[in-house]
Amino acid sequence: MKKIIFTLLFISLSFAWAGDTFSLDLQSRTRFEANGKTFVKERSFDNYTYMRNRLGLSFKASETASAYVQIQDSRIMGSETATLGDGSADLLDFHQMYIEFRLPFDIPLSLKLGRFEANYGNQRLLGAVGWHNVGRSFDGLIARYNSDNLSLDFFNFKEKENNNLGDFGDKNVAGTWLRYTHNEQLSGNANIIWQRTQGPDQLSRINIGGDLAFNFSRIRGTVEANYQTGKNAAGYQNDISAWMLALFVQYIQEGAEVFPKIGLGIDYLSGDDKPGDDTYKTFNTLYATNHKFYGMSDMFLNLPRDTYGAGLNDMYVRSQIIKVNKFSADATFHLFYTAEDVYIAGKKENHFANELDLIINYVQSEHIKFQSGYSIVFPGKIFEAVKGKDPAHFFYFTTTFALK
Repeated sequence: MKKIIFTLLFISLSFAWAGDTFSLDLQSRTRFEANGKTFVKERSFDNYTYMRNRLGLSFKASETASAYVQIQDSRIMGSETATLGDGSADLLDFHQMYIEFRLPFDIPLSLKLGRFEANYGNQRLLGAVGWHNVGRSFDGLIARYNSDNLSLDFFNFKEKENNNLGDFGDKNVAGTWLRYTHNEQLSGNANIIWQRTQGPDQLSRINIGGDLAFNFSRIRGTVEANYQTGKNAAGYQNDISAWMLALFVQYIQEGAEVFPKIGLGIDYLSGDDKPGDDTYKTFNTLYATNHKFYGMSDMFLNLPRDTYGAGLNDMYVRSQIIKVNKFSADATFHLFYTAEDVYIAGKKENHFANELDLIINYVQSEHIKFQSGYSIVFPGKIFEAVKGKDPAHFFYFTTTFALK
């Protein structure tokens, strides 16, 4: 199979330089990580080097039809069983492969069908998780209506296929996403997302929400709200009633080299105050890129699991400290609390941790970029009880080469 893939790729690339019909893109990313997130100071760091290579080929069949294929190899350096004997490339895969076409006669409707990344809004609910060494792709279709200031997507993704009679146990994600731009100062999104498992008494979670972005001279920000309803799978806490609210406001000094941006934000994700009743109240972030929002150390990568069902209250300060030519440095300080109290040794507690994230970027050229980050997590009462009492550390250094 892999010989066939490489043969087809070689043939395609042989024609890629013939004209505008074909275009090639390439990304090679290497990230070294030093992981000290044990909360035990006597433990040494675990060191890894991740490597992700992507090769994409676009084919423009006509003014209204195109296709795209992207092959990806994702690995941890040293994971091959031998330097000579293992060339299996276990994680070589088609990360994306889809066709896309528009209706004729300038009708503003298009259809994307196949396997592809799906990034919606700021990726708080649906995102490709670019930080991850593999990343997320969906199998399915997107139908899109486009106009000058509005676009509307209808999507249907197949998350899980069990090959059972009557599609029992299959998992699907369907919904609609509206983007609207009023002017340069005001724009927004609205969504309905239906996450469901086929069969009687199975999961049926519906998310309804949206966001509004504003840009008034030096003050910019976003406000977001989502509500979740529906039914859990038969058994424990069948009814779903959960919500989230997020607000971020920042002050921008265009052209400033020192503190060109500084902002304040709060993300509130509901938790379950009565785990023994019939209503599940913990907000689920669905298919989000959570690395963007809840701390670089990824203490809250999987929500609601990582909050123990208690929800999350994240208050933070974010600033770009310096921006000079090709160099920039950013810092974020988080205060992580529960949305609902939890009991630790018989006492009510609500403090997960505090976290400081520092990120440095250097853009050598349009093709080569470097990024380095350091995170320190100071445990609160909850993390002290379940993880450890010492600060946790995380460091990484990333080199990215991209050709488009």
